[in-house]
Order: sequence, then C-alpha cells, then structure tokens
Amino acid sequence: MELNEPELKDALEKMGNMLVTLPDKRDSVLPFKHFITSFLGITTTNVSLPVTEVMAFIKNKKPTVFSILKNEYQRNLIVYAVTQVDFEYKIASKRLYELKLKLGILQRQ
Repeated sequence: MELNEPELKDALEKMGNMLVTLPDKRDSVLPFKHFITSFLGITTTNVSLPVTEVMAFIKNKKPTVFSILKNEYQRNLIVYAVTQVDFEYKIASKRLYELKLKLGILQRQ
C-alpha cells in the first residue's frame, strides 16, 4: 500500500539529508529549528504526522543539536513542546522505516 502524502515524503527526505550532511554542532541548530517548525505545518490526509518519531530520531542522531534546541528555545512554545517528547529510538526508527516504505522513499529488500 503506497501513501500519497507528497509534503510528508519531501520532509522526511529532507530530514534524512540533513541528518547525513549537517554536523552535530551549534551551527546546525537553526536549520533543524526551521525544519521542525515547517514540518509541524504539514497537513496530511491519510496518516498522522510522525512528530514524536522525528524528534526521537533527531535526539538520537544529533544529540548536541537536540540539547541546544531544548535548552535555548524554551520560550518558543512549539520547539519547547516537541523537545519534551520522550520516545524510544528503536520504536521511532521502525515506525519511520515503515512509513518511508509506504511513501515510496525506501524500497523493501
């Protein structure tokens, strides 16, 4: 079953690219903040927006960036709320993998 959610597909592809290309340093905080705020604006019709999964993934893959976001953007209600999420990385990774398969980002091997 393939999902037709082009905005979500683009966002997850962008996140994957950011996780690979941006270092886990202070310089990467602003691009991730912009990604998070734009990601939260996505409207989906067939699937729930995987906010907790995405944040768990960022927290695991970019712990410095996540920590800076959590500590320095406490007054930004949106960033504050999503950085309070505590979700197990393994579960988040599995759910994102399955979602990427359904969106056609990944191919089952």
